[in-house]
Amino acid sequence: MNTITCFACRASVPDIEGPTHAYMSSAPGCWATYGAFAATAVSWDLERRWVQVRTDAYAAQHAVNADPRNRRSVVAHLMSLCAVYDLGLAPGSTTRWMGSWIERDRSYPNLTGSAARGLITVVDVTRATDADEYAIGDAMGWLGLDRLVRTPSTHSRTS
Repeated sequence: MNTITCFACRASVPDIEGPTHAYMSSAPGCWATYGAFAATAVSWDLERRWVQVRTDAYAAQHAVNADPRNRRSVVAHLMSLCAVYDLGLAPGSTTRWMGSWIERDRSYPNLTGSAARGLITVVDVTRATDADEYAIGDAMGWLGLDRLVRTPSTHSRTS
């Protein structure tokens, strides 16, 4: 099968026609790879913590358009990663706060990514046994956004 480079995360993915997320831009092969990977969770109860971390990392790596829905979503996913890896919340525990993070401020800046979106992509993780590695690699690519991400997530944790 032919491959292409996803314009968002730079992963080498199948060159296919198909659907993509409504506002989180990616190559169709990247979205299909993520969908297959997310489906590997045995059950929501067993894998809840990793389902959220996987989703957070994928969303953060695909911040390539200025759609206001995308901006709010990416900020919430970055806050979730920060809450887990910086504040020490249990993976998966941030799901309940994400809606309030999105609604708290509708004027999030355009986060179209940085030159380094993480060295690990969803393709790498499909071969790995540790989804944690994926999220950490992604979060490292967003260094410099810590003020924007850490402040709202810290406030939401204590409210």
